[in-house]
Amino acid sequence: MLALMGEGRERVPLRVDLRVLEALVPVGVFLLADRLAPARVAIGASFLAAAVVFWRNRRSGVVRFLNVVGFGVVALSAAVGLWLGDARPFVAQNMTTDFLVAMLSLGSIAARRPLVGLVVLELIPSLRRRLAPDAPAFVRLTAVNALLNVGTGAMRLAMLHHFEPAEYVILSRLAGLPFTLAFYALCAAVIARHVEVRRVEMVR
Repeated sequence: MLALMGEGRERVPLRVDLRVLEALVPVGVFLLADRLAPARVAIGASFLAAAVVFWRNRRSGVVRFLNVVGFGVVALSAAVGLWLGDARPFVAQNMTTDFLVAMLSLGSIAARRPLVGLVVLELIPSLRRRLAPDAPAFVRLTAVNALLNVGTGAMRLAMLHHFEPAEYVILSRLAGLPFTLAFYALCAAVIARHVEVRRVEMVR
């Protein structure tokens, strides 16, 4: 468990759900099946693994919506890949998700319901009395998230044309990992800062 803390004062617990690592299972299944069987078999096996992971990680609210959208992308990518007998459309699902999340992020800002704020406050309910869902910090973080997703999506589009599907599956995720970790670190720092500022304002 991690925690946000303002100058050694009250701690806001952040629980890390290790079930997020289950998202790697369909990747591993695809890589193994791709070495042993035709593309359609690898796609089908990976999709079944993704369906199991999706079923095991049932949630509610915004996170549930995002999971459903993500699984919808996987299902559509699998359908196209199976129809064409080509793994490339299937493995491009993370690139498709990048651009889709970018659009959802921008749309949420326009609707004054920044996506990052909705997700953070749903995952960390203890922050709700400190930060509003439409706090400026969440608007900025959601805008950064949109830009990062456009950038990683463009990067993965280029990679898709230069690597074989199995290579792309590995390299596209490794290439995106630093951006993901940097964004999470930025979110933690910004939220911690605003929690402390809010606490000081309430004391005054």
